[in-house]
Formats: sequence, structure tokens, C-alpha cells
Amino acid sequence: MNSFETKSIINKDTVREVKRHLWRPQDIKRILLLSVLSTAVAVWGGLNQSILMFVIGAIGIVVVLVVIIRNIVLQRKMWGKIGKTSAIEQVVSFSEDGIVVFDSVSGGTFTIEYDQAIRFVETASFYLLFTYANQLIAVNKEVLTQKDETDDFLKLFEEKCTSIKWKKGGKQ
Repeated sequence: MNSFETKSIINKDTVREVKRHLWRPQDIKRILLLSVLSTAVAVWGGLNQSILMFVIGAIGIVVVLVVIIRNIVLQRKMWGKIGKTSAIEQVVSFSEDGIVVFDSVSGGTFTIEYDQAIRFVETASFYLLFTYANQLIAVNKEVLTQKDETDDFLKLFEEKCTSIKWKKGGKQ
């Protein structure tokens, strides 16, 4: 396999397009389930004057709120990071060993092994790769100008990331 490199500009428009994919689908289901169950337990505990059940339900509701607030804070950090520079250049190199990402704002480079990738999402303008740590690698479709480049790019992930979940489609 040949290694190749892409350069993508991450700006506020990118964040608007990407933000709905930051939540993993199973996290949304878990939060909804936990919030419904916690509310039901708290209401049942309140109606039956069971302080223990009410407290357990209230704790569940607090956990849901903490998770939601955490995600909002992470999104605001992303917005803040972009707001300081108006755009971030992300250089991503794909090789046999893994994915190397250079972030222009921090000046840092980090490597991700292919087996750490869990989710691949295609949006109208980007290919998004998410890791177990919910790190995001965004590759602008415009940098893959040739049909062969796009096919090689997608084939690479099909071969290297065997446990990845795919969500393809351009209008998301």
C-alpha cells in the first residue's frame, strides 16, 4: 500500500456540518433510556414516599445531565479552538503503520493505529473518522480529487479497520 497525505481546513462551517456526528448513536440511546428510567424511578419513589428510590432516580438524572453538559463543553472547546485562529489546518498521513495527524494550532503530532478507529461517517463535504477516545479526524472530500484517490482511501479503511462501523451518504 502506498502512503498518502491529506490537508484539510477545519473552520466554523466544518464544525456545523460535523457536530451532529459527535454523539455516538449508542450513547444517544443509552442517555434516552437512562433518562426515562431515572425519571420513572424518581417519580415512583416520590409517589410511594420512598426516599431511596427517589434518590436513585435523582442520581440517574444527574448522571444524564453531566454527560450532556460534558458533550456541550467539548463542542464549545472545539468552537473556541477554531475561534482563536478562524481555521485549523489538519494534515493527516495514512500509511501501513497507522494514521499520523498534525494539528496546526497545538503544533502537535499524534499517531492513531487503524484498530483504534470505530466509526467512519461520510457527510456532504467530509469523511469523518472517530476513535475509541472519540477523537475526530476530518478529511475534506475536495482533497481527494481523483476517483482513484477516493477509492483507494475508502479501500484502505475497509482493509485496515475491520471492526469499524460505516455510515455512508453525502447529504447528512
